[in-house]
Amino acid sequence: MVHCGLGMSPINQCGSQEQREKILPECIKLNKICSFGLSEPDYGSDATSLKTEARNVEGGFVLNGRKRWIGNATFADYIIIWARNPQENNNIQGFLVTKGSPGLKTTAIKNKYALRMV
Repeated sequence: MVHCGLGMSPINQCGSQEQREKILPECIKLNKICSFGLSEPDYGSDATSLKTEARNVEGGFVLNGRKRWIGNATFADYIIIWARNPQENNNIQGFLVTKGSPGLKTTAIKNKYALRMV
């Protein structure tokens, strides 16, 4: 569910043609795994309360914030991170973050039922 419905689906619906052509074939074959980063420590999955921010910088974006309870995050190759962009009317936008990106840190949460289900 996380990989296909919450990870691949936003790439298919909102990603660029280049992203779809590069990422989706490998994800369909399960050679690459997707994740979905919405929930935050203080607000859960309430998108209206997102505190994670994205800022336009030369060459892309810088994301600042914390996510929590993100299925597949510790082994995902791609994470769709949802963040507010204060430079664009505080709109919520999705950002495709690749494994190994500078500043990205994922930590497993032990003894959670959802981990067993994923």
